[in-house]
Amino acid sequence: MRIAVLGTGPIGQTVAGTLSELVHQVAVGTRDPQATPARTEPDTFGNPPFQVWHQAHLGVGLVGLAEGAADAELVVNATNGVGSTSRSSAEVAVRERRS
Repeated sequence: MRIAVLGTGPIGQTVAGTLSELVHQVAVGTRDPQATPARTEPDTFGNPPFQVWHQAHLGVGLVGLAEGAADAELVVNATNGVGSTSRSSAEVAVRERRS
């Protein structure tokens, strides 16, 4: 199954990693696919930066929110409150796909 997990934080990483281990085709959606892997500082919880996790999960793609939602059969929203307000482009992609 093609699954998009929107959010690159600890919840998104956990969900995406688990789904990937279950042999699903998984992509993590982020607001900025270029900036996300370039970050080198720990997240707000002190976890290693996304790039460290992503290197351990090479089978998981990294895409923009709208791209992830448009290509997926299942979309999981694992964004925080701030990220959820900017997911409107992903919602539009899902609506367009349904029509």
